[in-house]
Amino acid sequence: MNTITTITTWIAAAFPRWMRVLPILVIIGWGWPVLSTQAASAPTVITGAASSVTFTTATLGGTVTSNGKSTTVTFQYGTSTSYADPSSPVTALQSPLVAIALGSTVSAAITGLTCGTTYHFRVVGVNGSGTTNGSDATFTTTACAVPTATTGTASSLTFTGATLGGTVSS
Repeated sequence: MNTITTITTWIAAAFPRWMRVLPILVIIGWGWPVLSTQAASAPTVITGAASSVTFTTATLGGTVTSNGKSTTVTFQYGTSTSYADPSSPVTALQSPLVAIALGSTVSAAITGLTCGTTYHFRVVGVNGSGTTNGSDATFTTTACAVPTATTGTASSLTFTGATLGGTVSS
């Protein structure tokens, strides 16, 4: 028995004659996920961009499709493509994704970064069918702030000393 014959037989048995048009429209026109026989596969991942980058923090972004199984999503990051930061990997806020997640936007905030440094990152999806690593992306934290010094006036002048004034901003 082929799939069409099976579906037609099921419709004939499950619905009265006057209702048989609706399931046929659902199956043919709109699809019917319950009847899908597509096997689950490893997640599909796309590394996105970093946002809200500051001296020491950033938010990493990406997109993940779970492809039929619950999917754990993490971000790996570091100063090279070995992604060896001591805090890496970090779990995405939206993890785990449900089995039917399609093109879900994922993100994770990271802290403890060094100012003026380029970081590499990628999104990683893991489900029961496999692991998929996203492509490498980079961002650079904001340059380190240079303190400014302003010389003030000298006071309490004596033969052996003085009090000097000034300010330093960070």
